[in-house]
Amino acid sequence: MARRATRAPYYVHKAPVPDLISTEADLSRDLRRQHVWAGYPTPGEMERMSGTGELPGSTIRRIIKGEILPVDPQQTIAFLKACFVVQPADLEPWLSAATRAHAHIGAGNNKWAKAHRELLARIETIRQEVEAATPPRLRNVTHDSEGHEGEKTAA
Repeated sequence: MARRATRAPYYVHKAPVPDLISTEADLSRDLRRQHVWAGYPTPGEMERMSGTGELPGSTIRRIIKGEILPVDPQQTIAFLKACFVVQPADLEPWLSAATRAHAHIGAGNNKWAKAHRELLARIETIRQEVEAATPPRLRNVTHDSEGHEGEKTAA
């Protein structure tokens, strides 16, 4: 986080909100904003962080310039991971946004919707694993804003 504080411009006050993305232009703009929020990692740094062969530096440069969008969900995820969006729960809104932005494509949109469904299933699996690993006596315990324990109430 220190890198963002030292390298991000003064006007960057908060991370982009992918829930507001509805077009390809919105997606391109917010991917670039996420890059700024991450502290402007260089294309070389991003290529290393995304994994060998996942996202070439030339593609990263073109995404950062706003010339292109990632061509598939894997490139989108690789770009976001290189911008420090790594947890499945944090990636989910971005894939949902990409699915909305590519909705006009039709049949080609299936790869975006499929990747989003797979990520949602992965998040649910992780949630179930955490719940199974939680001792029963702690499953209904909540904490208020002051750290006091209480029981969950039915909604």
